[in-house]
Amino acid sequence: MGLNGKVVGKKREAKRLRLPSIMRRVESMLLAIQLKDIINYPVPASKILEALTAASCQETFCYERAELLGDAYLKWVVSRFLFLKYPQKHEGQLTRMRQQMVSNMVLYQYALKKGLQSYIQADRFAPSRWAAPGVLPVFDEDVKETESSLFDNDSESSRTIPGEGDDGYEDDEMEDGELESDSSSYRVLSSKTLADVVEALIGVYYVEGGKNAANHLMKWIGIEVDFDPKEIMCTIRPSNVPESILRSVNFDALEGALNIKFEDRGLLVEAITHASRPSSGVSCYQRLEFVGDAVLDHLITRHLFFTYTDLPPGRLTDLRAAAVNNENFARVAVKHKLHLHLRHGSSALEKQVLQLLNLSNLPKLFLMLLKFFAFIFLVGE
Repeated sequence: MGLNGKVVGKKREAKRLRLPSIMRRVESMLLAIQLKDIINYPVPASKILEALTAASCQETFCYERAELLGDAYLKWVVSRFLFLKYPQKHEGQLTRMRQQMVSNMVLYQYALKKGLQSYIQADRFAPSRWAAPGVLPVFDEDVKETESSLFDNDSESSRTIPGEGDDGYEDDEMEDGELESDSSSYRVLSSKTLADVVEALIGVYYVEGGKNAANHLMKWIGIEVDFDPKEIMCTIRPSNVPESILRSVNFDALEGALNIKFEDRGLLVEAITHASRPSSGVSCYQRLEFVGDAVLDHLITRHLFFTYTDLPPGRLTDLRAAAVNNENFARVAVKHKLHLHLRHGSSALEKQVLQLLNLSNLPKLFLMLLKFFAFIFLVGE
C-alpha cells in the first residue's frame, strides 16, 4: 500500500471512531440530565456531568476542583449546625459528631442509596470497543488485550464493587472503571470515588446556585442540617460573664482592632480565653475554634476557587495549605495587636507570647483567634 493509501486509511479509521465518541458524550449527557431532573433544581446538566466525571476518564474536565469546594462548604455547614444545635457539647464531642455526619464512608452510603454509581463516569473510553445499544460487542483479542492494559496505572488502590453483598469495606486489586472479566461484569468503583462525587455535586450546586442550591442538594442526598430558627435563638443567648471579667477587658481597643461592635461581648471574652485560665461563667475558645476552623477552610477555598479558575485541584490545595498556617495568622494577630488581649494562666504560653515579634515557636492560640473572627465574619455575611 502506498503512502496515499495509508493516509486515506487513517482518515477512514478516524471517522469510524468519531461516532462512538459522539455517542459516548450523548449518553453521558443524558445521564446527567436524568440526574438533574431527579434532584429537581435548575443547574446546567453540563456542570452535573463534570461532577460525575472522574479524572480516570482522561476527559478535559473532572470533578476534583468542585469536590475541593464542596468538601469545604459541607464542613462549614455541618460545623455551624452542630455548634448551634448543641451548645453544651465540647469541641471533642462536636468533632466526633461531624465525622459521623460527613466521613467518606457515610457519604459513600448516601451515594449508594441514591444510586449515584449508575451515573458516575470513571472508565476511559475506548472507541474501538464501542457497540451500538442492543448489539453485543465483538472484540479482536489483540485489541482487547492492548486496551485493557490502559487500566493498569490508576492511582487508587482501595476498591469496592457497589452491588448486592457489598459491605462497603472490601479491598481488591481492580481500578475505577475496570471490568472484572468481560463487558458483562461489574464496573469497579471505590468508596472514595462515590464520596468525592457527593462533595463535587455540592460544589457544583454551590457555584451555580449559591447556598440555597447547595443546601437543596445536601437535603436530597440525605444530609440533614435544617433546624428551627426559634431553637437557634434559644441557644444564642447573652453570655453570663461576671462584671469583674468584663471590666478587665479593653473592649474599645479590641473591637476597634477588629472594626466590629459585639452585641454579646461574652463571646469576645470567650474567644480570647485560654484553657489555662478557667473562670466562672467563661468558657475557653475551643468550641469557637471548632466552627472557626471550618469557616476559614470554606472562605479560603472559595476565594482560591473563584480567583484561580485555571489551577488544577492539587495546586489549589497547596495554596490553601500555604495560606492557613500559624505563622501567617500570627502576623495578622500581631499587626492588629490581638496578642495584647489574651487571657491565660500559662507560663509556657507567656514565653511564646514574648517571642511573637520574632515569629518563632508560635502558639496555636493565635490560629484559634483568627478562626473565631472568621466565624463572626461569615455569620454576619
